Amino acid sequence: MLDQIQKLCVDRKSGSSALLEAFLAELPQISDKEYLSSLELLIRAYPLMAVWRFCSDHLKQKGSSKASREELVEKVQMAQIRTISDAVDQLRKSDSFLTISNSSLVRKVFQELPEPSRCRAVLSPGHPAEEGRNLAEALITSGYEVIMVEDWELMDCVRAVDAVVMGADWIAENGFVNKMGSATLVQEAQLRQRPVYIIAEAFKQVAGVPADDAAYVQDWSQGHNRRMIQVFEWVQLNSVTHLIGV
Repeated sequence: MLDQIQKLCVDRKSGSSALLEAFLAELPQISDKEYLSSLELLIRAYPLMAVWRFCSDHLKQKGSSKASREELVEKVQMAQIRTISDAVDQLRKSDSFLTISNSSLVRKVFQELPEPSRCRAVLSPGHPAEEGRNLAEALITSGYEVIMVEDWELMDCVRAVDAVVMGADWIAENGFVNKMGSATLVQEAQLRQRPVYIIAEAFKQVAGVPADDAAYVQDWSQGHNRRMIQVFEWVQLNSVTHLIGV
């Protein structure tokens, strides 16, 4: 069963909510020992994804019984339902959006908006994993007009949309962690007087965000070519106009 967890640990195209859903799908088949070791592996692989700290805290407080596991799944599902519903209510009057990376929560919100065929989304591939292409395909299938630009061009597109919308991997009191490039988009939106919506489930608000700079970097080495890339960054909340779900 740990083979499936190892696959999650090297998934560079999915956001934290999607990875959490995949982990919870494996939870009924995981032994008590594997439950703990799986979370340890996931925390090491993704130290800036608060979902694993949330799951670890739940395990410590509630144990690993079947009832506890079912409670964890229910907490996650209910939080996602509430967050998506709140976000749809706040975004339903807009029809053009700019987003970054591949947040499954943002995707679900966009897909739940009325008349997706009237909506336009601006996104970029997302260096180095190019996970934004996965989001683009999903939105095109849902009827969206999708405009794909290069990562470095995304900032210049802020003025052409109604709102900037993004997920978050970790929410703290004064800021949040998300994909590299998020801070620039938030600052540009403030300059252009465009609203910024951060969509994240309440369980991503966890104390003790890692301060180690190494946590923000991922290993993209190939063979003898060692390549460490900063993938995540810290973003101040004072420029965010709407924090949904938390």
